[in-house]
This record gives sequence, C-alpha cells and structure tokens, in this order.
Amino acid sequence: MPTTPTIEFSFGKIRVTSHHTSAAITADLPSVKINGGYDHNAKLTLCYHEKESLDCSIEIVDEYELLLGEVRFILTNLKPDTTYSAYLSLESSTGEIGTSEQFEFVTEQQISQDGIGCKIIINSNRGLFASVNISNIKYTKDSVDVALESLRFEYRLYNNAQYPEWSAIEFGADEIADGSVKFDLPGDDNNYLAETRTYEYIIVLVPEDDSYETYILGDEGQNYRFEMGRAEISANISTPQLTINDDVVSVDVERVDIFYDGVSADYYQFANPTYSIRYRIKGIDNWTQVIFTQRTEDGGLNESFSVQNAEPNTVYEVVAAVYAGNSHTLCYSEIAEICVE
Repeated sequence: MPTTPTIEFSFGKIRVTSHHTSAAITADLPSVKINGGYDHNAKLTLCYHEKESLDCSIEIVDEYELLLGEVRFILTNLKPDTTYSAYLSLESSTGEIGTSEQFEFVTEQQISQDGIGCKIIINSNRGLFASVNISNIKYTKDSVDVALESLRFEYRLYNNAQYPEWSAIEFGADEIADGSVKFDLPGDDNNYLAETRTYEYIIVLVPEDDSYETYILGDEGQNYRFEMGRAEISANISTPQLTINDDVVSVDVERVDIFYDGVSADYYQFANPTYSIRYRIKGIDNWTQVIFTQRTEDGGLNESFSVQNAEPNTVYEVVAAVYAGNSHTLCYSEIAEICVE
C-alpha cells in the first residue's frame, strides 16, 4: 500500500518597500521538502489584492528575481494611498500548496505639499520604458492660484553612485494649461531605463510670477520612487556554420543580435548578455557541454572546441546561445549538425 509523502513548507522573512504606484517585495527564499529532500520543481507565486476592495479579485505574480538566498517581486500599476494584502504561495511538484502568513503594505499618498501638488501615475511594468501621467497640477499660495511657467520632471537611479546625474523632461505653460501632462520615459535622449531597478524622481514647479518661489515636490531627501519591471528578451541568432579537423570543431556564427524590449543590446547601456556555444550527441535532450565565448567586433561568434570523449561515427548537434536579462531568458539559434568520425 503506497504511503503518503511527508511535505514540509518553509517561509522566512518578508520585506516590502512601497512607493506611490509600485512596490518591491523581497523574501527569504521559500522551500518545500518531500520526504526530507528539497523539491526543486516547486512553483512560487505572489498573490495580492486591495484590502478594502469589494471586488476581492486576487492578482497572481509568477515572475521574480532570484537574489542571494532571496527572491524579489516587483509590483507596478498599484493605486496610491491604498492598503494591499498579500501572501506567498508555493506549490510542490506533487500538487500540494503551502502559503506564507498574510502581510499588508500601503502605497504612498498623492503628492501634495502646502497646497501645492499633483496626482501622478507611473506605469513601469516594462523593463526599459515607463509612461507618466501627471494630473491635478496645482500651485496655491495664500488662497491664490498661481500660474505656472513650467513643470520639470527629474529622475535618476536610486542610491547609485555610478549614475548620479539627473535626467529631466520640461513642459511649458501651454503644455500644462489644463493641469495635466502625459509623457514617456526615456525622453528624446534614448537613455533607456534599467530593468528591475529603483528610480527616484522630483517634480519642479516654476511660477510665471517670480515673486513666488520655485517649488520642488520630493526635495529634502524625500524623493519619490518607482520600480521598473523586467525587459522582454528576444534574439536573432544565425545558424552556426561548422567545420571539423580531427575532433576539433570550428564554429562560425555570422550574427548574434539581442533585444531588450525591442531595443538592441548595442544601444542599451545596461545590457550584459552571456554568449555560449553548446553541443550534445544527437538524440540527447540536454546540452551536455557549454563553451562560453565573446561576441566579435562584427557582431558574430567565432569559437573552436575539442569534443569531449568523442564517440566515432557519431552525429553531434551544435547551437549558439545567449543568456540575457533579469528574466533569465536563454535564446538559441537553429541547430547545426556535424559527424565526428
């Protein structure tokens, strides 16, 4: 008679950093054991919903970043000044489900200081781009509505000494006359955003009447923040051209082009792809050997390798591969074949 397996779920500490419309949830790496052995095929998700919503619909997030002993979920398109309830869910390979204790977090309130403020919604669920919607722009002083000459949105990577400079997008009085403005990041400079990173920003309001002071929303170390999502990775990789001399295989790949959210890695300052050549005996599922290499100046790959423990009169399959992005995407070329005699 079969015995019921012993299932053990383990959840550690959970930490939340929330902003106006986004949040980063970092947790100790959860685990599940089946009969004392770790289940490496368990599926982890984050479930959350608005605490006070009558809808009660639950959002499920299955994409996360693996850190050293931790996982991090990025939530975007949240509502400002809203309480959310959430928990982690871990499903074992045998179908049992364990959950963490529920926890709550609150997003920050609408930007407003001393009768001066605005409402801002930032959609940053893509990796390299974000859309910004600023509305209800107001500058009221001593019960007087002050006309604005311009609004400036400044942003930069949060707490990053390597990129300390602010980027800015400015709008004149005619562009903000109705109290709102919409725009996309990056601006015209194509200084693409860094996926899964945190950005800080301020909003600068400049009055037409210089007797009123320029006002900065988010100054004095209280800069507002938003979290970027993951980039979608795609690739165009030429099929490897193969030649063999004894058991040494030479591989020539004409072009390897990687794209982050449709932007070529050649123009994305945060791109850091890893290139490799992989081979296996035809008919085997896994790529048994991996040779890491570098992209050539003309955008291809050129590598040679000796077949390990070569079997005579055996067909080997060879591919070029690229590992890229915080989504940990692995892209392959078409398979090329060669016979080792």
